Amino acid sequence: MKATMLFFASETDPNGLKQLREVILKTLSNTDNTSKILILSEGDRYLLGNFPDEYSGRILMNYGVYKNFNGAVLNAKEKGLLDCDLLFLHTPGDDIDIRQESINTFFEYYRLTDAGFIISDHYEYMDEISSGEPVLQKLKPGHDPSNIIIPSRSNNPGLYCHGSLIAVCPKYINSRTFDIDVDYGYDYAVRMGVLAQKGSLYTIPKPLYSFRRGKAYYPGEGLQARFEAHQSQKIGRHFSYTKDPARFEWGPISFQKYLKDIGAFLPDDYFSRKVIANPSLGDGISFVLPTYNRAHLIHYAIESIIEVRQRVDPGIPIELIIVDNGNDNTPEVAQAYVEKLPELIKVYKVSGMTLGGARNYGVYKSQNRIIGQLDSDDVLIGDPVTKILKQFEQSGAAAIIGIYQTAARNSETGELTLDNQIILHDEYLCNQNNPLLQVCIPGPGAPRYYRKEAIITTGGYPDLLYGEDAALSDQLLMLGYIIERNLDEANYIAVRHSSNTDSEELGSDVLVRKNYSKYSFKLSIIEELKHLVLSNPYYHKFNNRVGF
Repeated sequence: MKATMLFFASETDPNGLKQLREVILKTLSNTDNTSKILILSEGDRYLLGNFPDEYSGRILMNYGVYKNFNGAVLNAKEKGLLDCDLLFLHTPGDDIDIRQESINTFFEYYRLTDAGFIISDHYEYMDEISSGEPVLQKLKPGHDPSNIIIPSRSNNPGLYCHGSLIAVCPKYINSRTFDIDVDYGYDYAVRMGVLAQKGSLYTIPKPLYSFRRGKAYYPGEGLQARFEAHQSQKIGRHFSYTKDPARFEWGPISFQKYLKDIGAFLPDDYFSRKVIANPSLGDGISFVLPTYNRAHLIHYAIESIIEVRQRVDPGIPIELIIVDNGNDNTPEVAQAYVEKLPELIKVYKVSGMTLGGARNYGVYKSQNRIIGQLDSDDVLIGDPVTKILKQFEQSGAAAIIGIYQTAARNSETGELTLDNQIILHDEYLCNQNNPLLQVCIPGPGAPRYYRKEAIITTGGYPDLLYGEDAALSDQLLMLGYIIERNLDEANYIAVRHSSNTDSEELGSDVLVRKNYSKYSFKLSIIEELKHLVLSNPYYHKFNNRVGF
């Protein structure tokens, strides 16, 4: 079977043409005549010079001015340069070591799976010196639900990465997969394009190559200059999840087109449902704090609530509902506060609940119409109440998501050290007028406030060990509720510890399992959206395919 490996050459590549030439020579040396090398040069001339005569029959070349990476691939197809059984895409700028045995393994799995998009486990050099040992990067299986929404590694789920090599089946080398509208996140667009055409993903569960990540590089007419200009913008103390413009494009372009292609897209006007107020609920806010064996930390959260109570208008009802799901001495720690402030601090003992179940229990015990979330390792600062309550009253929103500051706490002294970052979760703000696109985002951020009436209408937090808050937001979106942001100031400090959740200590294997349930729920939401579209002819015109 024939393979074509695609490399992109540009004078604007910050990693240099010398590195690219060395990578191509290494690839030619380590592969045989069944593997062709296609070099796409950006500009009006060939940039890499001549290669040794022994490789003359294996090198294909094309040059021109391209809008972006996808445009270059489609141009090469028009010129008949992609006659192959698998097209291998190399991430521009990366230094990769790929061998013929690995190419053959890709073909073996392609014959077995008929997948349209194939990636593999691999080794990555994480330091800048060649003598360092590479790290094994295990990717999630293609059928993993979190891999359907966002690419991710199983040994480090926080990193959204396919690796440096992607194999694409020729039947998907078309304008839908290689979307000309996508300037930066081409790999994500290719994956979603394959899925939109009923293709499948497959992750080969063995390391097949090694690579060292290069400086971020986006090929296409003027894209690198635009990227560098974007990077040079000063963001001050604000941490941006969309500093990489590739992620900026995921929701508003690739994921939106995917939803339209599978018949699960709803227009902006669907998301306008306001909460009908229950007059029997209190006018204030109830903070719900589930905890699991955090007796040594929970006093920080409790004392922050006490300070909030002192700063906020005494006429506004505030309460802290602690739901203890563990087996340490949390009840004794909390009881001392309850005795002093019984109207403010309330503690309930439960056992064997998921994190979602514990939050629901706290909501059930709460007295007020606004539910604020507080994790047992975090603290509140400033006034996290007054402006939030006004925004709920004016908007009729079901949920409001704030911004937060991050910090570390010294485990011996208890000293809190702010790390000078304000987390915006601005992936929720990237010109995404349709909040349904937020389904493709991992989570809404730490400071979350909900209308109790809306929580009850949705059936409560899903019974999940992890990601129950993101799942609740997804449910609210599915029902068409308004979800808003509050960017006034960071009134929440996220103090992350080794567990990073309130249910139990986490290893990567546990986090993978929890993410599996979290994203399985997201996929179930998408399936329900299909039914919503199918059942209402008005929504058919917004979708490219209706039905199943």
